[in-house]
Amino acid sequence: MGIPTGKCVVYGAAGANPEWLLPVTVDVGTNNSQLQQDALYVGLPQGRLRGQEYFDLMVELVQGLQERFGRTVLVHWEDLAAKNAFQMLQLVRNMRVPTFNDDIQATAAVAVAAVLGAVRVPGALPLQQQRFLFFGAGQANIGTARLLTKALQQQGLSAAAAKSRIWMVDSKGLILSTRTNLTPQKAEFAQNPSNLPGGRAAATALESSSKMQAGNSNSSSLSSSNSISGSISSYDDSDDVVQQLAAVVAAVQPTALVGAAAVAGAFGQPVIEGLVQSTHIAGGPSARPIVLALSNPTNKSEVSYADAMRWSSNKVIYASGSPYPPICFDPAAAAAAAAAAAAGDGSMKATCSMSGNGG
Repeated sequence: MGIPTGKCVVYGAAGANPEWLLPVTVDVGTNNSQLQQDALYVGLPQGRLRGQEYFDLMVELVQGLQERFGRTVLVHWEDLAAKNAFQMLQLVRNMRVPTFNDDIQATAAVAVAAVLGAVRVPGALPLQQQRFLFFGAGQANIGTARLLTKALQQQGLSAAAAKSRIWMVDSKGLILSTRTNLTPQKAEFAQNPSNLPGGRAAATALESSSKMQAGNSNSSSLSSSNSISGSISSYDDSDDVVQQLAAVVAAVQPTALVGAAAVAGAFGQPVIEGLVQSTHIAGGPSARPIVLALSNPTNKSEVSYADAMRWSSNKVIYASGSPYPPICFDPAAAAAAAAAAAAGDGSMKATCSMSGNGG
């Protein structure tokens, strides 16, 4: 009950009447055999509901909430499994029930707001000129990509042109139209390999990188049949992930990275340096790249604020899923400012910056 109760606290802090709020946890069973046999287990000691039975139960729940609290009751979903979340959201929408999914839509709202704020910073390319590379293709990034597509369309791009600015990487690599067995959500953003900014040369580079990694015994999960998409080793080795993601960055030439895969350190130095280079190609030497390291807590972040600033020579525009402490880029200036403050002179300020909190 901790998560729904915590969300109710947020609503209350925002001004909602606590009497309007009801935290609900739906117990659909467990497949953990030890828990099923544990006499002290307070949940249902039976296998998890799957498929249509699961959706029937959830629909019955929503109908019961409406019967008790009225048809205007808002249903806020949190932490549904990815394979259920999109279908459940659409199912309840079709019932004309006010509803939203926190993981898909609320994260998207915060992330796109961060992007819209970032493009207002001097040196950032206009939104319609940005090329986005999403690391991870789960609920958060799919939702963000969908909302970002709408924001790009508001800048005058067609739906097809907007989606052409969005590239995605999952545990099997770059999501391309040549891949099979994509979920409908991933298929929305599958790009044709011919659309790679570097053309065939970029595709060849990705293929070579993947073959090299496939020969590495530490990358046993790579599949040669998927070599052109630059497989990402199922996120099982951070060093391999960094090198392969750097190859993807070189091929896609993004100006913005969005991470929501909870792979600590995935945006390593070669990735950040490649991002800076591709941003300069797109907008000149004064252009600044955007990095949204949304995974939290900070020990799951794709890159820390300090590393992103250091590896980009302080050029990156950064936001994170959790806050980082302030960083003083000029220690001498910081010491002088501290001494001045101690002496009662507040005119001297340390050259400090604080990372953005992406929510």
